[in-house]
Amino acid sequence: MSEQGVRAVESMEKNGEFIGRIMYRPKLNILVVGAVIALLFLTGNRYGIILGILLAVIVLGGLLIAKDHPVMDVYTDQLIFYAPDNSAYGVSVPVSDVVEWNVNKTVMYTIYIRLKDGRQYTEECYYSRQAYNYLRKVLPAKDTTTLQRRFFASLLSRRKGK
Repeated sequence: MSEQGVRAVESMEKNGEFIGRIMYRPKLNILVVGAVIALLFLTGNRYGIILGILLAVIVLGGLLIAKDHPVMDVYTDQLIFYAPDNSAYGVSVPVSDVVEWNVNKTVMYTIYIRLKDGRQYTEECYYSRQAYNYLRKVLPAKDTTTLQRRFFASLLSRRKGK
């Protein structure tokens, strides 16, 4: 997050209906892995129990190492990006200023937002499905995939017109 416009979140005026908060850690995935660990313990098989213990150590290590903090609040008229080191501060972005957004759900797990004035915000978030769903509600026509489809459709329509 750039330092431009960073201020206390409490002092920001919240515009629009609150859609949701995107957190850093995916709670649903942790619960699913916890259920798998419980099933491995219930099998009574020695190798299942060993695998369950290894998974439990990995999950607990991840919970202790990766600190959970808010990444972004999504409103119908505004996005608030939180500072990763101090969630009391953040940047407010009007939805009308967003030109393009993308949620990378592969290796990097990032939320990318590009504004009209050229500024860009890139935030890490392992709860990428929730981020995608919230942004899709607020900005359905401005995700990178839709913009690329429109661009290539316009190229094809020009080519057919010749």
